[in-house]
Amino acid sequence: MKKRLLSLALALVIVIGLLPLSAFAANGDTSIRENFLRVAASQVGYRENYENITKYGRWYGMNRQPWCAMFVSWCARMSGVPESEIPNFAACNSGGVSWFKKHNAWKNGSYTPLPGDIVFFDFDEGSGYDGRAEHVGIVESVDDDYVYTIEGNTSNDMVERKRRPRDRSILGYGTPQFGTISYARCDMSLENLSYPNDIWEGTSHSVSGTVRSDYAIMWLYADLRDEDGNFYGYGYCSPGTTTASLQTLSGTLKYSSLSTGRYYLYIEAVDYAYNLKIWKLPFIVFGSGYEVRYDANGGINAPQMQIKQHDAVLNLSSQIPWRDEYIFLGWADSPTAEKPKYAAGSEYTDNFDVTLWAVWKKCAHSYKNAVCTVCGHECSFPDVDTSGRHAPFAAAIVWAIDGGITTGYKDGSFHPDAACTRAQVATFLWRASGCPEPKGTAQDFTDVKNEGSLTPYYKAILWATESGITTGYDDGTFRPFDSCSRAQFVTLLWRAAGSDSAEVENPFDDVSEDVYFDAIMWAYSNGVTVGYGNGEFRPDNTCTRAETLTFIYRHFA
Repeated sequence: MKKRLLSLALALVIVIGLLPLSAFAANGDTSIRENFLRVAASQVGYRENYENITKYGRWYGMNRQPWCAMFVSWCARMSGVPESEIPNFAACNSGGVSWFKKHNAWKNGSYTPLPGDIVFFDFDEGSGYDGRAEHVGIVESVDDDYVYTIEGNTSNDMVERKRRPRDRSILGYGTPQFGTISYARCDMSLENLSYPNDIWEGTSHSVSGTVRSDYAIMWLYADLRDEDGNFYGYGYCSPGTTTASLQTLSGTLKYSSLSTGRYYLYIEAVDYAYNLKIWKLPFIVFGSGYEVRYDANGGINAPQMQIKQHDAVLNLSSQIPWRDEYIFLGWADSPTAEKPKYAAGSEYTDNFDVTLWAVWKKCAHSYKNAVCTVCGHECSFPDVDTSGRHAPFAAAIVWAIDGGITTGYKDGSFHPDAACTRAQVATFLWRASGCPEPKGTAQDFTDVKNEGSLTPYYKAILWATESGITTGYDDGTFRPFDSCSRAQFVTLLWRAAGSDSAEVENPFDDVSEDVYFDAIMWAYSNGVTVGYGNGEFRPDNTCTRAETLTFIYRHFA
């Protein structure tokens, strides 16, 4: 006989109780607008089942249909908004836009909406804007450029918060005239609950318990959902009494259909005083065996799936995936993880199906004979001696090429020892900073024009000037093709980094307390440069292309 397993972590019952409505206003009254928004916010994360199956569609009586408008209608009814202000509607145009226009509650897209207004969208779906609404949501807030919404039936098939630009895609707004509702505080309770907090795959179970309120319950809903919000079996009823039994919904909760994993029993209740309470009750479905899958996450050569037996210890595959120019750090259970949870070949003990994702780190290349000894990447520039005199700069050069900071020359060479010009260093800094768009379009420098050989550098110099990174010379010139000294470039980098001061003893015998002093001390204290040894920084030496990119690499990478 298989034993039942208990998890102390799952003994916790997660209860989401919205703030009592009376917390928003004195004398037992509250704004319907506030209540409408809070009910909508409580639904964020709800995900449809396949083919538009939702609780909103079932409540409305039109399941398996697009449900953005039905979501708005449900929120209105569950928060006390009268139908004279927001109707029940399932069609954005005939039921929504036309209704608000007919009832003198419509504003065009240039209007600045209030929280709780209803926003209708006319998306350009390839044939232009046709003047008809394809989607609807609830305004939560607004600024000069965007309207922030809560919407159902988004592109992710769920209820989400969205940020929408205030442009032609906004057809207009429904503007309900919200009032107040009389309210007496009530904290609904869930009593005598009985549900399985750990079960075996394929077995059936029932749920019992009583939801109790001081007011008649108009909505009682329950479903089974996984950690991603996908639900498996659901049901609702409208009891109309102050107590409601969960047994009326137990038959709709199909425990036997669940595969192994972590789940929640989700219970939601709303009474006729528009109190809303949500309970999320965690449980686990165990099985006799669990699938451990691997995803190379942008790389190749992922290991084959393994099967872990229940309560057994599985040694993960020792096979290492490969990704050009990256180092494999290990495995994690999220594709966006930056740190691994498991090393290759380590033990896996959880009793769950899992997908393990490779965690990668961009390689800081170490070259020998033009090939990285860590990741195998080849440095393709024939004039970069990666295992000789250019070895200290090789990683920075490859990083800069990969990041689009430089492309080298058309003949396939890089010219690492060539002097870096003032135009080039400004451009390298601009690209490393993400190519920010300058605020203006015109240069003040007499020798910088957006034409000819200066065109590729024009925006970068304009940005550097606007950002205070460079001021040029007193005669109004920038001298874009003059070479840049080591002291000058470190100063430009220091200004780009925010001109922080550094309390450090001067290690360089050839650096005096002049206009470059603070920048050079900052660069030394932050590992941007260590100089040449023997107390030398050589501030007046020309900064080569290799040196410039290495300074940038050490600061930005």
